[in-house]
Amino acid sequence: MAVEETLRKINAQGKLHRIVRERLPALVGSAEPTGRKLVRLRQIADAAAAAIAPFTPCGKGCSACCHNPAIISELEAMAVAESIGATAATPRRIFDAGASVEARREYFSRYAGVPCAFLKGGVCSIYAHRPVVCRVQHSIEDSPAGCDAGRQPASVDLTEIHLGERRILGRMMIYADIREFFPPA
Repeated sequence: MAVEETLRKINAQGKLHRIVRERLPALVGSAEPTGRKLVRLRQIADAAAAAIAPFTPCGKGCSACCHNPAIISELEAMAVAESIGATAATPRRIFDAGASVEARREYFSRYAGVPCAFLKGGVCSIYAHRPVVCRVQHSIEDSPAGCDAGRQPASVDLTEIHLGERRILGRMMIYADIREFFPPA
């Protein structure tokens, strides 16, 4: 099935539209405590993933996106650390979303192709506790061959969900690649 046809089928259901255009803004604008908002943001990311799941070749053992840069907040790193009984490191390199395009590209390039510290035997060892940025990665190609070839596959753009965390937490939060908080052993 062509990528355009897959996108049409995903959008025809309307679920993804309701998640990204209705549930997400309502969450970001709500008066709920920040911690509760972050829990609900993960639920929204999971709901988006469920809407895309019938149309993606992604599955257990698929780990191409685990070699991509993954910008997370310090708060999310602390939540991951708590859930696995570890301590998050202080990042040596912080991501600056307001930096120039070239500076952001340079930051990302350090982590492109580098496996996440939580990738064990081709499987995410913290899958149930993975950050939002990991929850919104989905290829919509017919097979995982594009991922396996090391190129960026066609995907549904769920950046709005990932950026929802930044809107909830604000600019004062520290953001860095997950490998900065959890350096490979």
